Amino acid sequence: MIENTGFSGYQQHIDFQPPMPVGLYDTGAAAACGQPPETIVGAVVEQAVAMGIENPDYVNEVDSQKDIIITEEIKEEIVARWQQIMVLKDVKGVLRNLGAPIGSPNRVFTLKKAPGLIFKINPFHSKKMSQRIANIIMAQKIIKQHGLSLLIIPNPLKEPFKVIVGGEEYSVFAEWKLNINPHKEVQEQHHYDHSGELNRAIGQLFKFIWLTGFSDVKLDNIPVLENSVDEYGNWKIVLLDLEEMEGPTLGLFGGSTELGIREGLVRFVSIEQGEMIGKIFRQITGMSLEIQGDFEKAQKTRRAELEVMGKVQEYYKERGIITGREPINIDIKTFKLTVEGQDEVAVAINKAVATNGDKLKQVAHELIARIQAEAEAEKPSTNSIRARRSFFLNITDKPFYTDRSSFEFLYEKNCKNANDMYLCTFVGHILKRFAEEKIIFNVNADAKGFCIQA
Repeated sequence: MIENTGFSGYQQHIDFQPPMPVGLYDTGAAAACGQPPETIVGAVVEQAVAMGIENPDYVNEVDSQKDIIITEEIKEEIVARWQQIMVLKDVKGVLRNLGAPIGSPNRVFTLKKAPGLIFKINPFHSKKMSQRIANIIMAQKIIKQHGLSLLIIPNPLKEPFKVIVGGEEYSVFAEWKLNINPHKEVQEQHHYDHSGELNRAIGQLFKFIWLTGFSDVKLDNIPVLENSVDEYGNWKIVLLDLEEMEGPTLGLFGGSTELGIREGLVRFVSIEQGEMIGKIFRQITGMSLEIQGDFEKAQKTRRAELEVMGKVQEYYKERGIITGREPINIDIKTFKLTVEGQDEVAVAINKAVATNGDKLKQVAHELIARIQAEAEAEKPSTNSIRARRSFFLNITDKPFYTDRSSFEFLYEKNCKNANDMYLCTFVGHILKRFAEEKIIFNVNADAKGFCIQA
């Protein structure tokens, strides 16, 4: 058996040869782990507050393991706010929707009347929620059995509760909300800056994935627990959304499934941690050419991501950017929008700049104002400068949408798809020039607009 000592323990017990891994993708696991206990329903919400919850937005690690109490008042509030929940509309001081992927029927939200809780509804897949709860309960037992103390799973309501809306019955899932930062850039920064502090948690997560087959491994589902370390200074990881248990290969190295692409743990850890994961996997069970290909692809992608993150860090260091709110230093009046060269594209760009100089300067001024406003805007707590200075400029945003001349072409050669097309416009050209002159770090375009790292 692998000792619970992070990667150092894995190296010492590399000959770990379990039989078929007993886990949540094993049909015998449910019987082995037993049935979930009865749900506690009907007490007043004030009891949840009396448990010692220090912040109504989240609970501490200890309280996250306590039973959840659902009241009739909470049920009535959900029914009353059903329409806003379905259309993802917040009600200030009452209801906060936490978003949903485009096209997804899932709804995730919090209520002021239920401090420290997070609710999830899938109107079309209540059975999936029941499976989720069963998976969580089994996963908690596996964590306890194997001493994976750096992995935290918030306690769920032991079975979904029911609400009736418009004569239809719906199931609602609830679990404790822990202190995590949901922003992807922040989680990326944690793994970039603190891979050492996370090393043992990653080792335990490797073991958890191996034992359970947890496969939907992405930063959203394995966030770092904020402000919580063990006695040795090791950071902890929270495990969320444990519905998918399709096997450890998918969970570690990623791949395609009927539900879409799964990224895998290797995509988020350091290169050294990724190499160790690959080494241990090979020595435990061997690695087919297909799996080896998935592993190498994941490592290559991760290496490129880390290289970009390193360049961003260096960019900020060179420019004295410490808080992320620092002003953009540029004199629009003297900024050069022409380009070097005598090729067809360069000639077309310079001709357009000469013809539309005043217009381009005005667009450049508006872009700088927008970038600066984004950097200075109030945002959810984050210790990531990169997250603060990263945003998406939608082509429908004002003033650029209302003034369609911002999207006139400076040139059309090589504008083969939507991404290239936007970079060929007034707005795209100015942003490219900002990046070339290091006014911003970089800009990329997609079919909806521009991704800007300032």
